[in-house]
Amino acid sequence: MIVLGIETATSVCSVGLVDGDRSIVRTIREDRVHSEKLLTLVDEVLREGRVVLSELDAVAVSSGPGSFTGLRIGVSAAKGLVAAIGKPLVAVSTLAAGAIAARAAGRIQAGAWLAMDARQGEWYAALCDAQGVLGPVAIMADADLQLQCAGREVLTDRPASFRGAAVVSDLLDHLKGHVVAMLGRDRLQRGEHEDVTTFEPMYLKAFEVRTSPARVR
Repeated sequence: MIVLGIETATSVCSVGLVDGDRSIVRTIREDRVHSEKLLTLVDEVLREGRVVLSELDAVAVSSGPGSFTGLRIGVSAAKGLVAAIGKPLVAVSTLAAGAIAARAAGRIQAGAWLAMDARQGEWYAALCDAQGVLGPVAIMADADLQLQCAGREVLTDRPASFRGAAVVSDLLDHLKGHVVAMLGRDRLQRGEHEDVTTFEPMYLKAFEVRTSPARVR
């Protein structure tokens, strides 16, 4: 089974391919390059894997939470690809993908907190249980999450924000397209995929337009 994976929920733009035991990944960690670089990375991964689009069995996409713009870019690209080849779209939780990759790398253990900056003093947060399974993602106030994370392992996109934690690892180091592809393949093998016409990313918060203060003359 050949699955392409797309990760654009944060400043990480990553594309991966899994084909049996083989995996390929290309990753850029830079703000605001997703719209320019994503399809280039798709092309590079397919070329290296010697795979054409029509040979894919599915496209998996990181579905959030995360950046509104990043999620829209990734999901729109994934929808366009599956529409072109007539194959399933599979959504993968961004935090679940990060947690699984970090556990495989030995960076976190069961019972760790995952936290992604949701802005305005809030976090997207989830707790790994004793088996390492990621629980529901909730929006938590900073003060509440800091209390929960004191003395615990934390995987976050803002490591400097959790000085009271026992171990803090950078979530962005573990967001990779091939991990999204592998988790997407697992879901596909269970017969799970999305309705392309209705699927939307897991935004969790309403989009807010921020304007700069008026200049005083």
